[in-house]
Amino acid sequence: MTMSETDNDDAMIDALLGDVAKVAPDVDDALMARVLADAARAPSLPGPAPARGVRAQLGELIGGWPTLGGLALAGCAGLWIGVAPPASVEDAAAGLFGTTETVSIWDDATLFGEEGLIDG
Repeated sequence: MTMSETDNDDAMIDALLGDVAKVAPDVDDALMARVLADAARAPSLPGPAPARGVRAQLGELIGGWPTLGGLALAGCAGLWIGVAPPASVEDAAAGLFGTTETVSIWDDATLFGEEGLIDG
């Protein structure tokens, strides 16, 4: 389709819409009265939204539930890596800081349940 054909189509559509706009709609008075009565019975627009709390505003500021979920996951992963670091993290820390010290919360016997296996 060339540009002149598009211009002709646009001109034709504009002419048709102009002709339709000139015709006044003939609406029955009874129909108009029913429409206006229905409009009067319709509920009004809702009032202003209730005020949101600080936590809701903070959640939206951060980015909503998907972002908060990612933040919680990153926090759990950081805690896990901090409590039980893999050997590669300990080696990297030793290379970076010179020395590492590992502190265990439980001894190995308690951790693996060996003390429960000993009878007496």
